[in-house]
Amino acid sequence: MNGIHSTPKPYLLIQARLGSTRLKGKVLESLSPEQDPDLTILEHLHKRLLFLFPNEQIIFLIPTTDSELANYLKSKSINYFCGSEINVRDRYIQCAQYYGIKDIFRLTGDNPFVDLQSIQFLWEALFYLKSRYYSLAMTGLPLGMGIECFSYESLIYNLEFNEQSRHTEHVSLHIKEHPEIHNIYRIKAPHLLPEERSFSQKIRLTIDEPKDLELARILWKYFKDKNQFFGAKEIYELYKLDPKLFEINKSIEQVSFPLPEPKPSDTNCEIIYGDPIEFGTGHMERSLSLSIFFQMNEIETELVNSKLYKNEKASTENTPPNKDNIKPMRIFDVRECFGEEEDVFFIDNLIHPPNKENSSFFLPHPTEDYSSKKSISFFTSPILQGFVSSPETKEEKCRLLIYLGNLNDKQTKLVDDFVLNTLQFNFNFDLITRVGGTTAKDSRIQYLPRVQKLHFYHMIQQSNFVLTYFGLTLFESIYLSKKTFVVGISETHERLGEFVSELFEIPYLGKLAHLTLENPYTKEFLKNRLESFHSKHKSKRPNKYLTLDAHHKILNWIQNKK
Repeated sequence: MNGIHSTPKPYLLIQARLGSTRLKGKVLESLSPEQDPDLTILEHLHKRLLFLFPNEQIIFLIPTTDSELANYLKSKSINYFCGSEINVRDRYIQCAQYYGIKDIFRLTGDNPFVDLQSIQFLWEALFYLKSRYYSLAMTGLPLGMGIECFSYESLIYNLEFNEQSRHTEHVSLHIKEHPEIHNIYRIKAPHLLPEERSFSQKIRLTIDEPKDLELARILWKYFKDKNQFFGAKEIYELYKLDPKLFEINKSIEQVSFPLPEPKPSDTNCEIIYGDPIEFGTGHMERSLSLSIFFQMNEIETELVNSKLYKNEKASTENTPPNKDNIKPMRIFDVRECFGEEEDVFFIDNLIHPPNKENSSFFLPHPTEDYSSKKSISFFTSPILQGFVSSPETKEEKCRLLIYLGNLNDKQTKLVDDFVLNTLQFNFNFDLITRVGGTTAKDSRIQYLPRVQKLHFYHMIQQSNFVLTYFGLTLFESIYLSKKTFVVGISETHERLGEFVSELFEIPYLGKLAHLTLENPYTKEFLKNRLESFHSKHKSKRPNKYLTLDAHHKILNWIQNKK
């Protein structure tokens, strides 16, 4: 068992009011006065958060005296809780007690562009807590894009001794002032490059004054038709193109307090992940989650694209070693590439099978013998654990989710035709959604090029069937006990598809090229395979239990090398 002993269910608590002295009523200002005057800062923030969290876990905390704001929230069917106008900390305490909230993500209503990926990573970090007294935050983000997380226990700690005005107005200040009591985690944003994180002090995206609002409206106009859920990555890319744009509000000062410096890490690690264009996004996604796990174990971590690593290695081959530059520990998640590297850890590398201390499989593989194992280890975002016990949709609809990754137009059409002419004929789906591949040519298939991880987990949970190839999505779907079909998209994936079909007794549909209108798979065949699968997994988990612990071996390797 990792850290805390229950699956965390954080709530997003957003403090908001209309009585701001510098820009009164700012949270109800429109982000787009000309094109969409009704889109307020507050409503946009709510829509943004709904992309990741269910509505029940998003609550705005407002003063009891703010009836206008309460009426507005009520008219928009947005959850709110009323509390003290002056004592904001008490507002949080009363809300947490009322709803029984244990883990709090604190936001403010004047930050409309919070970074959604950072919220996901902080949620992952909750799974690795070693104490209920904690404070979590992400570093390297522009002011106004980050959030913080803390426990109810830390929120109320020494309440009678922390009632000074700075503690009632600034909700978590008493936590940060006492690192000897509370575990203070400052996680480096893993999805950002070091160069991008260095820009964080130059960009201000919170809204306190008219100049802040002016910049927010410019940014929304720029992004609203490109990517409404843009994050820090996109902001930094824009900054590199037009740094002068962000000078609009640079003269505005932000209130700050002197705080103890965080303890530096004495262990550095690099994770070299497969370039997404060459290897697909799976290597990068799980490396991002692995980075959170390491940082929560006080290991300084940097992610490096394998293409960039290869170029940097070639340019420094003849450079004399610098005694001041300590070589970091390195972990390679790039299949069989870089197999000649020494004194490193390999993930899913067949040249280095997991029979030694410096190698591990993050996905089950046919080179291993699973016949006598009581559990099978794999690794993905720990948030997946929270979806195991989540109820399936109560709607009487039959839903199919398809995940195809980077398939081209011809390959995508093969799958779509098979789904519509064979699976749809046999199972009569009410809703078919495909993530990845190319744009659907048939309106019966809902197409999404890419989705956020949390949203994707919700999609798996709400689906009855999942069609995919051998990869992370397949094992995430099996972990959630979905009726799963697997297809071979390449010669390697064909062998892997046959392997996983035997291991978990799920239907393998054969190679992609065979998914034609004359496909031999009948409803009876498919139903028999699915019934066989579920009859052996009545506990809603596979009989060969999948466990999310394949990454622990790496931590042991790092700790033994220190």
